[in-house]
Amino acid sequence: MVVLFAWTLGSCGNIGGDDALPKEKEVVHLYNMYAHGDYSGYVAAMASCDSMPMSYRQQMQFMLKMQAHKMRKEKGGISAVTVNRMEPHNGDSLVNVYLNVAYKDSTEEEILFPVVKKNGQWRIR
Repeated sequence: MVVLFAWTLGSCGNIGGDDALPKEKEVVHLYNMYAHGDYSGYVAAMASCDSMPMSYRQQMQFMLKMQAHKMRKEKGGISAVTVNRMEPHNGDSLVNVYLNVAYKDSTEEEILFPVVKKNGQWRIR
């Protein structure tokens, strides 16, 4: 469910040192807004929500909150997020980031977390 959500929905520096890619700490910060309950900040960081009405943004925030609640109930919550790798696309304006999400129940999963560069800033796709 988190993988599907991440599609809809530590370290410093870049993997491979490419300045065209987002910094690992930028990507982890974006995901940690969700992990730490900053749903309004997460939605504000979603490029796809820029032109959406406030009612849509509020619904998205509610959905994020419910998804996080379910994840906390099932897995105890998120204990750590790290970047596994980044794959640039579309002339480096879109990057598929593969995150390793560790949960408090000692399970882990890799999720796809696409980010897009918009007006010089990395945002959640």
